[in-house]
Amino acid sequence: MATVFKRGPNKNHKGARWVVCWFDAERGEWRNRTAYTDKESSVELGRRLEREAARRTEGLTDPMDAHRRRPIDQHLTDFIAKVNAGQRDARYAQQLENRIRRIIDGTKIERLHELDAVRVERFLSELRVQNS
Repeated sequence: MATVFKRGPNKNHKGARWVVCWFDAERGEWRNRTAYTDKESSVELGRRLEREAARRTEGLTDPMDAHRRRPIDQHLTDFIAKVNAGQRDARYAQQLENRIRRIIDGTKIERLHELDAVRVERFLSELRVQNS
């Protein structure tokens, strides 16, 4: 079971952060991680970290986790590289990248899972109103 504690000379300070200690079953060792100033949130983080380690040990990982954590700019770079590898015209690839980048910047999306049709449609509608 994960435990939480405060460390150091400032542990009684109001803004001091809790440290979570949990057993990582995959590595077979105890690990520490600085958590939050709120004890309840820190305890919940410890539980989540233990569950995730146990799932990895059992082979129950989600293959999409790595993709969810990557910034959307990396996905765009990979996509444009694929377009360029397909023998497409360089001007087409640049135009495509500029259009996608404008949507990403306009909707303030940072991760791929934040991308949804409603946000994109709202941005494009606002763009049409500005240009008319």
